[in-house]
Amino acid sequence: MCSAIHDLHSVQCSLYEKEQFVDKYKRRFKRIVDYIHHKKYKIYFVRHGGVTDVLASRFVTAICHINPTCNFKLVSLDENHTLRQTEYVTSYDLNKYKIPTQSTSWRLEHYKWSEIFKSIPNEI
Repeated sequence: MCSAIHDLHSVQCSLYEKEQFVDKYKRRFKRIVDYIHHKKYKIYFVRHGGVTDVLASRFVTAICHINPTCNFKLVSLDENHTLRQTEYVTSYDLNKYKIPTQSTSWRLEHYKWSEIFKSIPNEI
């Protein structure tokens, strides 16, 4: 069964399953755009690593193009904490929430995720 984007290439999926997967992501995309259009929501776009100043700027431009009055913040969760802070972008230091472990799981279980997500709205 295709449950994530990486499954499309690593798992044998039927054409029906692939169509269902694409439909699911179309619905998700539409829902995000609907939230961006609403003025009553504060939206936090949270990304773990890989956000550069250039990519952040492109992202902010894209969101503001959809709705210039959108109340949002791009939150980069990173150990390097080097992203330039702006009205719409902040970098969040994951080192504060690291759990000592030998785990190399792709799930990044060596972070206190519940504490991270609880504190994001308070620190922004």
